[in-house]
Amino acid sequence: MASVTNDRDTRKAHWVDGRYDFTLRGISHRVRFGYDWEDNTAHPVNQYSGGGVAYVYQTYTGGALTNNATPPAGTTQIAQVLNFRVGGDFRVITGAFYAEDSIRLLSDRLTATAGLRSESFDSRNGQDQTFIKMRDRYAPRFSAAYDVGGDGRSKLRASAGRYLLQIPAMASILMAGAQTYYWDYFVLNSIGPNGAANLGPQVGSRVTIANGAVPDAASIVNANIAPMAQDEFSIGYERTLGKLWKWGVAATYRDLQQVVEDATIDAALLKYAKARGYTRFAAGGSDYYALTNPGKPVAVAINLGEDANKDGVVNKQDQGADVTKEKVLLTGADLGLPPAVRKYFSVAFKLDRVSDGKWFGQGSYVWLHSYGNYEGTVFSEIGQREGITSLFDQPGLTDGTFGDLPNDRRHVFKVNGGYHLTKQFLVSGNASAQSGRPISALGLYPTDAFARANGVLSRYVGGGLFPRGAGGERRGSRPSVR
Repeated sequence: MASVTNDRDTRKAHWVDGRYDFTLRGISHRVRFGYDWEDNTAHPVNQYSGGGVAYVYQTYTGGALTNNATPPAGTTQIAQVLNFRVGGDFRVITGAFYAEDSIRLLSDRLTATAGLRSESFDSRNGQDQTFIKMRDRYAPRFSAAYDVGGDGRSKLRASAGRYLLQIPAMASILMAGAQTYYWDYFVLNSIGPNGAANLGPQVGSRVTIANGAVPDAASIVNANIAPMAQDEFSIGYERTLGKLWKWGVAATYRDLQQVVEDATIDAALLKYAKARGYTRFAAGGSDYYALTNPGKPVAVAINLGEDANKDGVVNKQDQGADVTKEKVLLTGADLGLPPAVRKYFSVAFKLDRVSDGKWFGQGSYVWLHSYGNYEGTVFSEIGQREGITSLFDQPGLTDGTFGDLPNDRRHVFKVNGGYHLTKQFLVSGNASAQSGRPISALGLYPTDAFARANGVLSRYVGGGLFPRGAGGERRGSRPSVR
């Protein structure tokens, strides 16, 4: 079945939106403050080709269909008519206020800067209702630069800061869209010469997976969710040599504090419901998702199947039913999910030669190490790049995920330069070489049924655990010359 996607992104621009900076200068201080504001809208539409309707023809060999109905006697062919469409307008509104103060000390040899950003995020669902809202999240930053010799030829720099990232619009699209998905069964009499189906009587009732209702945010978003955050520290030294040359060395350390990901909570909900006497609650393994910070407790509102009226009705969280929901708090131990970890450390050496009218050049070498269980808002090993991934979909899928990450290229060399043949004619080029990426493998989880149902996404291969990067390193890239 082919699907058709039509995406359109827009950004509003009027006098309120944008970035505004203000600077006040004194004898030894420079104060900057301002704000930036963006209102972006993603408008995706995904549906089956043919106006959202797809026909699946099946040879009937007996037994009940997925709607538990049995076709009339003598039926040999069945047509399954599927309707699928998801889309809407998804706004992501981000705003930040910031202030910083730079002061010159020690006869202007030392410049120290301290700043603070206050970030706010408002993600909307397919009906332009707030899906996730986080206000006044603070990110402090500090930096300093020291003129070591007092002659401007050598500088020592250091910085530290926290950086916050907005929740990708794809998170709202995947989890808070107005999705319609249902199918009907018909006896298939024949298929015309133009491919049109000649349908007989309908068999049984309609199977509805999603009825077009936008999910209740309280059911799929952790009430205590926090924005993605990363801390970064750096220190470096650079010095000029004569009039043309400059060398430098810098070290950088980045530590991911938390991320926003989707995770299935079926297994934890089953244990929670059983422990509290909810005997009618059912979850199939991938029925209940929550957008959360992996490793943190999850607070959501779920109908556990026995509401205040003891009606025993089990409703999936995304069907928009008017039911009584219980506030459920699942601890990190209940969920069995580790926190997202990504650590990065690098040391970079650089040598530059500015142009003297004849030639210029630059060379660098970087040693780096990137490791953890989360590479970012992508899952490159399966080509997933939607902004939220399947990395934390089941506790079992996190087994063996800690190791060297896919972007861990331990050694990177780069050179570039140019030569002036004449004043008007320049020949230039660049070359690079880097070590290979870690080798990993994916397979089916051998025991956990919920994890196994997700397909080839676990770190078990041939029944044994094959941790991330356990296969060593791929051959490094061949030198690239341009």
